[in-house]
Amino acid sequence: DNISEVNLGPSIKHLGEGCFDYCTALSEISYNCNPDSVGGSAFGGTTPYRVKISPEVVLLKEYTFYGCGMTKLIFESIENRTKLLSIEPWCFGSHNLVSVTLPPMDYFSGFDCSNLKEIIVEGDCNIIDNPVGTSDAIESIIIKGKVGKICDRAFGHSSYLNGSVVASPRGSGLKHFSAQQCDTIGHQAFYLNRQLESVDIPGGIKHVGVDAFYECKTLAEFPFRAEMSFEKGSFECTALSEVVIGDWCKSIPERAFCRCESLKTVTIAPTVTNVEDYAFENCFMLNDFNFKNIKSIGKEAFCNSVLTKVELPDGFSELGESAFYLAPVKEISL
Repeated sequence: DNISEVNLGPSIKHLGEGCFDYCTALSEISYNCNPDSVGGSAFGGTTPYRVKISPEVVLLKEYTFYGCGMTKLIFESIENRTKLLSIEPWCFGSHNLVSVTLPPMDYFSGFDCSNLKEIIVEGDCNIIDNPVGTSDAIESIIIKGKVGKICDRAFGHSSYLNGSVVASPRGSGLKHFSAQQCDTIGHQAFYLNRQLESVDIPGGIKHVGVDAFYECKTLAEFPFRAEMSFEKGSFECTALSEVVIGDWCKSIPERAFCRCESLKTVTIAPTVTNVEDYAFENCFMLNDFNFKNIKSIGKEAFCNSVLTKVELPDGFSELGESAFYLAPVKEISL
């Protein structure tokens, strides 16, 4: 109980479970080791003011600082780091952390901190995988470099009932995500993030997975690029008013923009020839669509839109069941 400071050097190879449990006088931890194994919650029940992580640390293992109520987490000499850092799931679990600045990351996970509002990464990040656990407090994540992959359900809030995905009673507070560029956004990556307002990725995104932004109901803008492809349900039930579908796409996937009730404008590349089932179902403000290169339209694809005129091109071959059901279409020409 009288230990006030812990300095762990590079010779440390193992930290036993709860090895510093409830050292209530502990005020500072200096962590300069890469142990082969950590028993978990090595600092559980402690409330140090400050934890300092050396630039020589390349891996923070799961549960190392879980239950450690640190107020400040400092990654020293970020600008002088020569190696990327990896943080495994559930590494940190402090109710006192509000903001964290990280060095460039290889694998970014590990913060289940109930009051953490902002995370900044000072450079590239190869993999983002469930970085905030079950926390609802996070509002902003800023990656100042490129992102390789945002994993499936990285920020997605969901649970399972009888094998089906259902809404979690806990929603995410994430409002803003930014990076310079992103290769892949995984399946359900931002699933049910109903407070997400902006995704700022000026360098573009290459691929967006299934249901990636499903029911992100306040997401009104998105950085669509010609080189981006996306899968079914990617933007279902968002607040988008305008979308641009580039030449990497040959089809508009099933449910891609279903229930986008504010969607007015759709710009599509000439490579797009198919509109799949339910793609624009219940887009109540969509009153115009360029069918010039479309060869097939799926089931209920434009159901409940407000299209009044449909001009189908030569070579059009397939019109799905109830494709324009409940839409006020007065004329279909072929």
